[in-house]
Amino acid sequence: MSPHCRASLLHIGGAVLLNASGNFLFDTFQDRTPINFPITARVVKGDKERKMLTAQMSGDCNSCHSQSGAEGAPGRIVAP
Repeated sequence: MSPHCRASLLHIGGAVLLNASGNFLFDTFQDRTPINFPITARVVKGDKERKMLTAQMSGDCNSCHSQSGAEGAPGRIVAP
């Protein structure tokens, strides 16, 4: 992911920012707020945005966003 991008995982209670590789670690004990499903995600670069169109009930993003894509996902997520 480009250093000029901002990626976030969006859920009912707010958003979790992702690191430069697009990964996140969310500790509900440390962060004191659970991730509330369903979730979506988006990547923003400047005034362009790429966002997930369908909300998901799983946080296992790599199960669909594999190299070739699965379950209708377009594969790896790239900057807009």
